[in-house]
Amino acid sequence: MWGFDGVGNTPTKTGLPFHGEDAMADDTYLVGKVGIKGEHPFVEHFKFVKQFEDENTIAKQTIPSPAQFLA
Repeated sequence: MWGFDGVGNTPTKTGLPFHGEDAMADDTYLVGKVGIKGEHPFVEHFKFVKQFEDENTIAKQTIPSPAQFLA
């Protein structure tokens, strides 16, 4: 998500407990309107999938929902 405009992140200072260990996941948060102006890995991923399209198959790409920031 960090490659999108409007998304910020900082390294977490304390991990989330998971099976007796701290899972270190960066804190991700919204800082503005979500968008994309430059390159993003999702674009190349979509181009890869799109090459397999045919008359029966349509390539689709999803991105994480901004609602995930609220969880």
